[in-house]
Amino acid sequence: MSVLYVVSTPIGNLSDQSDRAKGLFNSIEYVIAEDTRVSKKLFMENKKKVTIISVHEHSPQSKLEQAVKFLEKGDTVLVSDAGTPGISDPGNEIVRLAVESGHRTIPVPGPSAVSAALSICSWPVNRFIFLGFLPRKQNDRISLLKSVKENFGSVVCFESPRRLKKSLKDIETVTGDCEIMVCRELTKMHEEVFRGTSSEAQKHFIDPIKGEFTIVIRETLSENPGVSDETILAEIYQARKMGLTGRSIVDHVTEKFPGTKNKTYQLEIGSR
Repeated sequence: MSVLYVVSTPIGNLSDQSDRAKGLFNSIEYVIAEDTRVSKKLFMENKKKVTIISVHEHSPQSKLEQAVKFLEKGDTVLVSDAGTPGISDPGNEIVRLAVESGHRTIPVPGPSAVSAALSICSWPVNRFIFLGFLPRKQNDRISLLKSVKENFGSVVCFESPRRLKKSLKDIETVTGDCEIMVCRELTKMHEEVFRGTSSEAQKHFIDPIKGEFTIVIRETLSENPGVSDETILAEIYQARKMGLTGRSIVDHVTEKFPGTKNKTYQLEIGSR
């Protein structure tokens, strides 16, 4: 059976493309791309006759199945316009159909706006939830943000320039004036990283807003200021004596002292 190579492409800086990916681009014959106009430049040095088909979020099922039929002819590369296929693009459907057809799927990892943003966070990101692009409608955005408000970890999402300020306002409405990081044009010439609160971010980004945005929201569980660090640490040590570890310790302590999850998490890590 043929192989579907799921290949990450640069999110901005073309120098981030791996040698392994370049080797595939220069030797493959069949390509499934999000936008052929964007991806054709990746195969400029390929001496073979490259057959490329476009699959995007509005493609019908018949187009997806047509793309997967490439695999009956030979090994195939799957790429998105930028970043890792399947992460907020329709690539996962191609992978699903390929697997169901019995083909191997091999990842060729590389650039990702999600991991790039998380790597420069100034707070622990051992756990996070990724929401993709936030919904276009305000009610849907607020509903989604509320559903992850109690998430044990940071929240990562994408946003367009035209909806950035509205989404920042909705984040403030749902989570309070929380700590966030807003990355604009990651790896590109006009890259910018803003760190501060959601209200400060609304003032920082002024019209006309341009670029592609990745937002990281710090864990927003409300803290109980009435419980000291010493008290929490004492309970952490007691939990360890009981044989508890990691997440179980945090759950045990926050059950006894509601509203201290974020602080407990930090203290538990720091006291190991």
